[in-house]
Amino acid sequence: MSAYLAGIQTWSTAESRTDVVERIVRGGFPEMLSRTEARSRGRWLDDYAARLVRRDAAELSRISSSNLDAVLRLLAANQAGEVVNAQLARHVGVTESVIGGYLSLLESLYLIKRIPAWSRSLTNRRIKKPKCVVVDSGLCSRLNRLGTADYLSPLGGNYLGPALEGFVAAELVRQSTWSATEFTVSHYRESVRVEVDLVLDLPGGRSVGVEVKATASPSARHFQGLRLFGQRLGEHWAGGVLFYLGSRVLSFGEGLLAVPVAALWGFPMGGQVVS
Repeated sequence: MSAYLAGIQTWSTAESRTDVVERIVRGGFPEMLSRTEARSRGRWLDDYAARLVRRDAAELSRISSSNLDAVLRLLAANQAGEVVNAQLARHVGVTESVIGGYLSLLESLYLIKRIPAWSRSLTNRRIKKPKCVVVDSGLCSRLNRLGTADYLSPLGGNYLGPALEGFVAAELVRQSTWSATEFTVSHYRESVRVEVDLVLDLPGGRSVGVEVKATASPSARHFQGLRLFGQRLGEHWAGGVLFYLGSRVLSFGEGLLAVPVAALWGFPMGGQVVS
């Protein structure tokens, strides 16, 4: 991480807020690259989700496809939020005991990814509530019926924040499978006062805090959670990154940087965030 922090400080990007939002809406499926028309992309994503939920899920389990579809849509509506099984069960109209099976099936279909709560104790990680992201941002946007214009509208910030966090989280999870430096992804919530969107645990017991903000003008207040988390970690703190919708890397001292989201795929290190 130290190499990354040192190497990226002079980096900048020409990608605009609109460019990033269009990436979120398009998602990562190869089929989306050849489809320039929004309706065509939407139909393909609808068919893809329906095929997995109705056909593939039916082959793997006796779980009701309509209930599974309902759980997936609820998770999309709460993109990058904590998973509360009791709430999901209440909305779907099933018992809480079966929700774990729905989540496991959706994860086995690579539709969602659960991000565990950070803790030095592996036992605590299993007890605390995980966050959940719909892995493909384009599919998540389609499930929520949100397009580029919706995210960029005056009220779009209510939707863009979670969508952007889910986009970054899914990208970091993907990078964790091939990064030269191994790392795991979790999230941290100590109380309403201290919360960090994502935590990257590195070899040797050090951790990097990651925040995601849908702003073009980061300020010191956006780093409050990272600073407090760094104080908790002490010598195990490896720095903090705030991904934002701007064009330049900005230093906020104490090993804290505001980094354009575009660095995830545009930084010369091949988009590799951890090194």
